[in-house]
Amino acid sequence: MAYILLAKAVYFFFLTYPRKNIILRNIVKLMQKKRNENGFTLVELMIVVAIIGILAAIAIPQLSLYRSKAFNSTAVSDVKVFKTCLESYYSENQAYIKNN
Repeated sequence: MAYILLAKAVYFFFLTYPRKNIILRNIVKLMQKKRNENGFTLVELMIVVAIIGILAAIAIPQLSLYRSKAFNSTAVSDVKVFKTCLESYYSENQAYIKNN
C-alpha cells in the first residue's frame, strides 16, 4: 500500500518538475538499493544453519562427558560424607555400626 501511494506521489511530482529524469533515476536507484537490503539470502541462512550444526555436533559429546564427570564427583563427595558420618559414630560409641 505504501509503495502505491509513493508511486502516485512520485508520478504527480514528476509531471510538474522540469528535471524529472535525474531525480527519477536517483529514486529508482534508492528503491533498488532498499529492496536489496531487505533480508538474508538463502545461501547465508544455509551457512548459518551448517555452522550451528557443526557447533552442536562438537558440543553435545562434550556435554555428556561433563555430565558423567559431574555424576562421578557427586558420588565421590557422597562417599566422603558417609565416611565422615561413620567416623563420627565411632568417636562417640568406640565401635562401628554393626551389620544385622
